[in-house]
Amino acid sequence: MALTIIPAGTKWPFVRFRPAYFTFSAVLLALGIMFYATQGLNFGIDFRGGILIEVGTKSVNGARPPAKIDEMRAQLAALNLGEVSLQEFGKPQDVLIRVERQDGDERAQILAIRKIRNSFSLVAFGTNAAKPERKLPNGTFVIPGVLNNTKIAAVQAALKGIKDVEVRPDGSGGAIMIVVTKPATEAKALRAQVTKVKDTLATVEFRRQEFVGPQVGSELIEAGIIATVLALLAIMLYVWFRFEWQFAVASVVALIHDVLLTVGLFAFMQKEFNLATVAAILTIAGYSINDTVVVFDRVRENLRKYRKMPLTELMNQSINETLSRTVMTSVTTLLALGSLFFFGGEIISGFSIALIWGVVIGTYSSICLAVPLLLLLNLKRGGTASGGEATADAGA
Repeated sequence: MALTIIPAGTKWPFVRFRPAYFTFSAVLLALGIMFYATQGLNFGIDFRGGILIEVGTKSVNGARPPAKIDEMRAQLAALNLGEVSLQEFGKPQDVLIRVERQDGDERAQILAIRKIRNSFSLVAFGTNAAKPERKLPNGTFVIPGVLNNTKIAAVQAALKGIKDVEVRPDGSGGAIMIVVTKPATEAKALRAQVTKVKDTLATVEFRRQEFVGPQVGSELIEAGIIATVLALLAIMLYVWFRFEWQFAVASVVALIHDVLLTVGLFAFMQKEFNLATVAAILTIAGYSINDTVVVFDRVRENLRKYRKMPLTELMNQSINETLSRTVMTSVTTLLALGSLFFFGGEIISGFSIALIWGVVIGTYSSICLAVPLLLLLNLKRGGTASGGEATADAGA
């Protein structure tokens, strides 16, 4: 037996309640604007600039233990780098670290990254400016550092598997020297040796690190706004070309309604607003216009078919005739998005929330706003009444 969500022959008078729809949407828009004006958006590092580091736990006895995010958060909080956020990245063993942009130039960001790497290492490197990494007259290469809440024996044990490396004390205060007794002759190969030593002493695996400058962030905000506006204009031109200008205006008003409510939702929830959210908004626009065009196509078809039927009744019939398809599409899409939200992890939760909200509000706007707006825009039968000979009586 076929699944039926909306019974055949439904005759719900949607258009009759258009004042309630318009009032409800106006209230939501006012609330969204209020939250945006008072709280603003919680821009991610994509837009405001900052440091992004992806790390993973190291293997222990062939298995990687879950990351202890609370302990990691406490370690980073002690560095006084400002706002720091940590979240699981796909798996419990992987963590994404976001740090706000540091005051100063690029060197200040590099120092912050060094502090973070040192906090997750048995040895803090680059803390003694008087003794930089250097090559000694005897041909050895020295990497100075300071023990980081550990003993020199632990460092020696960790580096035991690397050839031609010795660990020696270097005065008081936990200072040590890691000596490469047979350093590579080429600079690139020597740097690879040094990197291997530091990575071995790290308590986590550093997968990637990125820095987004404030100028790039402002450019991304501008590009996101331009992309959204151009998408809305392109949609309006498409609908105008395919239908009448009233359809184009009604569809764009509904799309702007969906976009503004999504932005308002993020301002209210203070979820991170990043490039993925912009992608979600553009996806919402595409989904919503698809629903709207399906209903508009039925309205145009019925305008040609029922030349004497009152417009209010004709629009109600058009909505009801496409209602089963609209609801079925929305429900199946929400099932997929629900899986993304519950099992996709924190990294895509904002993207999932935006899409779930967009599907719900897009379905609402296609049915309750776009079609009733045609009446408000004084839609005429002239441009769409060509073709078809049936009358209201014949179709009854």
